[in-house]
Amino acid sequence: MIEACLIVWVCAIGALLKLSRKNAGSVGIPIAYLLSLGLQHVPGASLYAFGGQDYSMYDPFVVIEGFVVTTWGVGAFVAGTWAANLIVPRAVSGATAMIPSRADLSSSNRIAWLYFWGGLLVQTALAPLFISAGLVAVGSVFASFAIVGVCIGIASAQGHNNSVRTAQWIAMALSFPLITTIGSAFLGFGVHSLLVVFSFLACTTRLKWRHLPVVLTIVYVGLSVYVTYMRDRTELRELAWGEQAPLSSRIDHFIGAAKTFEWFDYRSEVHRNAIDVRMNQNWLVGQAKYQIDSGRIDYAAGETLWVALVAPIPRLLWPGKPSFGGSGSIVAEYTGEQFSDGTSVGVGSVMEFYINFSYLGVILGFGLLGVGCRYIDARANTALLANDLSGFTIWYLPGLAMVKSGGAFAEFIGALAASVIVAHFVAIVLFRLVLPRLRNVPV
Repeated sequence: MIEACLIVWVCAIGALLKLSRKNAGSVGIPIAYLLSLGLQHVPGASLYAFGGQDYSMYDPFVVIEGFVVTTWGVGAFVAGTWAANLIVPRAVSGATAMIPSRADLSSSNRIAWLYFWGGLLVQTALAPLFISAGLVAVGSVFASFAIVGVCIGIASAQGHNNSVRTAQWIAMALSFPLITTIGSAFLGFGVHSLLVVFSFLACTTRLKWRHLPVVLTIVYVGLSVYVTYMRDRTELRELAWGEQAPLSSRIDHFIGAAKTFEWFDYRSEVHRNAIDVRMNQNWLVGQAKYQIDSGRIDYAAGETLWVALVAPIPRLLWPGKPSFGGSGSIVAEYTGEQFSDGTSVGVGSVMEFYINFSYLGVILGFGLLGVGCRYIDARANTALLANDLSGFTIWYLPGLAMVKSGGAFAEFIGALAASVIVAHFVAIVLFRLVLPRLRNVPV
């Protein structure tokens, strides 16, 4: 059963890559969502498909049940993206940004670097200010400008066939995991950013079969980085959180870890367990399904989705609005599992849709997500093709919020609302007020 589901996943990725050449083209938002979801489900499921009879950290039946539910969602998501093609605008032909002049290239590069350094500034220095002010979602959106900057830079370089500058921006993207690991001891944040950039590249450069060895090499290196990080994660987090060690100490520890880099070994139980414990959301989905099927808990019947929809409304305007207990509390309630303090467990889209309306919720929920992702994706690509960087910002930034598939729907809605507000704010301030005054300033 798992093998059949894995084939569906491969076909789904192929369908989304093919979609990137249709109508308005693509900047990779749908495939980034699918890959983000895949990181949470596919590696763990693969262990139970190819790990042999002697391997089972979790109940294989529960894992299989969860992966089947997830695969139904993937099929619905792809169907939604293709259905959305009926309503997206038809853009100028071509898959990469076609910037007409060198002056426009300079302007694009200026904005790309502004976005990139501004986003990194928020990630590395200003994040505590947003947290203390209770504006975590807004701070996360501003940090995402680093990703937007890299994508604009890549598109500009591609538009002028400048391979050196393209490689420069790819190198900037490769720094994301390094920055988040040293800065906050969270590899996942940087990997997510890198995944979005690679999805952008896969769609704008028209990935072909000859690129498959490169893709497989990246996957293997990524798994190796992950198991090495998991080996030293406790020490890294103690330096970053407990001791609040200076940056030089964190860098020294990181270099020490890199010197003892471990290549991923499928036969290693330690490596397999590292993947299973953090990259196998299937058992959570399967456990929730088991709890509901056995009558131990009832369906939420839309309750968590309703809480999510009203979450952006300020409590000042609605004092009695339903409260959101957090992603981890939903997981604990519907799986019957208890998690240790400090453990971050995301409910994820698959589980939340299922605990509300079973398979129907998964199919309809992911179908609508596919429509939304594809529509925003197409509008962002149309703006990029026209070198409308203001329009690209307005559409692409909310698209990045939609790519985050691991949290609760309430967190998703909050991030999406914050992205829309911040994107329009930046578009007004930067493109209408600031840049017109700097038009004649040399780069």
